[in-house]
Amino acid sequence: MTQFTTERVRATSGRVHAIVEISSARCVAREEVDLVGDFRLSLPVANKFASFGIPPGDEQKFQSWSAPLAGVLDPTLGPGRA
Repeated sequence: MTQFTTERVRATSGRVHAIVEISSARCVAREEVDLVGDFRLSLPVANKFASFGIPPGDEQKFQSWSAPLAGVLDPTLGPGRA
């Protein structure tokens, strides 16, 4: 597997910093910080997308497709709650 080499992961650092800056700016604008809500999903998902070479403009599309699938794996959601 050559996708998760050290060089490839390091290459995403600029994008990760940009995501953190954008999320931080939203927190400042709201004058409220919710680390879980603001960073829990967006940061790791964007980093994975960068690792797979998915363009930033397509992230929302992939997130909308994957959200229902992720809900199935959430133990806090019962049948019909996703």
